Amino acid sequence: MNQQRGFTLLEMMLVLALVAITASVVLFTYGREDAASTRARETAARFTAALELAIDRATLSGQPVGIHFSDSAWRIMVPGKTPSAWRWVPLQEDAADESKNDWGEELSIQLQPFKPDDSNQPQVVILADGQITPFSLLMANAGT
Repeated sequence: MNQQRGFTLLEMMLVLALVAITASVVLFTYGREDAASTRARETAARFTAALELAIDRATLSGQPVGIHFSDSAWRIMVPGKTPSAWRWVPLQEDAADESKNDWGEELSIQLQPFKPDDSNQPQVVILADGQITPFSLLMANAGT
């Protein structure tokens, strides 16, 4: 007797269907970001844009600009005059919508070589000639 070797069309289609289902499950599981990662990425982009704006403002205005970091937010600060002396005050545009500068509850930050604090002094100062206080900022999901 003459036996035929090989796979039937039904067997081939079954294998292809299993491979397709497995691939879609893997892509669905690993191919998407969770909401916390998306918010962390958006917060990092907002901070980067704010830093670039502060550098431009210091260069164009000829005055220093500071960035104050707390555990919950960052603030852009500029020198302001009081009757007795000058002090750092929040930038008016920044003070109008403080919620846009919040780190969010899902993020923890580490600022080196400084620590976030609740004083009104900026930890990072940007001078008019473009010099910036050296710093390193690490943002991570609070759960990690």
